[in-house]
Amino acid sequence: MTVRAARLQPKKAAKSPVNGTRAASAAVAGQAVPRVPPVQREAALSLFDRGEQYKRKKQELLRAAVRVFNQNGALNTSLEDVARELGITKAAIYYYFESKQEILYECYGMSLDLADDIVAYAREHGRSGRDKLRLYIRRFVEQGLSELNPTMGLRQQLTLEPRYLKKLVGRRRIHRDGVRALIAEGVKDGSIAHCNPAVLQSMIAGAHSWLFMSFRHDGDMSAVEMAEAVTELMAGGFESPPAAVGAAARSAARPTARVKVRNAARP
Repeated sequence: MTVRAARLQPKKAAKSPVNGTRAASAAVAGQAVPRVPPVQREAALSLFDRGEQYKRKKQELLRAAVRVFNQNGALNTSLEDVARELGITKAAIYYYFESKQEILYECYGMSLDLADDIVAYAREHGRSGRDKLRLYIRRFVEQGLSELNPTMGLRQQLTLEPRYLKKLVGRRRIHRDGVRALIAEGVKDGSIAHCNPAVLQSMIAGAHSWLFMSFRHDGDMSAVEMAEAVTELMAGGFESPPAAVGAAARSAARPTARVKVRNAARP
């Protein structure tokens, strides 16, 4: 019993992330795991914290860059503008990125990550092709217009240098094909009217891109309200049903306007 306990003890110590691979190797070999001095343990944890802080700061910088790029346009935005949005110096930006081009590419990559996640969400939670497409449209608008996940309008991608643009185009095509697959599924199951998936996908992408560039949080509509309105217009179209058109025509034919004028003319 004493031997077994001695062998199990190193395996428990190997679970500590600070001990690293040397501790794991010692546990497998049945050897005693050397204790990490408190000073080294604190240094390792401090290094981990700095790494997490670096990631958070980088994400914060990218969010700020997306807001400025969408508001001013990529060509009209400088690194000074991005630094001003965050309240930092331009020199501080170079700690995270080597150039404006790299920031642009990372902003697009972050936006495509969100878009791909939403396509996957729609596939998982939607029933018909129409349901999945509605989920995609609404969720992308709502999250893409949020403060947490500001999303780049892809119309500005041509401002990228060829080395970045080539990589971005490949990623964008994968996402594009994913959305077209949702549309094709809806056409096949009858929940979406017969159409060319490429045409409908291009319309949706164009609407999304323009919304991301033009939306302002201090405007008349919230991100949620905009998402609802856009989804209904895209899914239902902008034409009134025949019954509603007939009722509106009959209402317009009534002499209500002339009655109001006569009443207003009386002393």
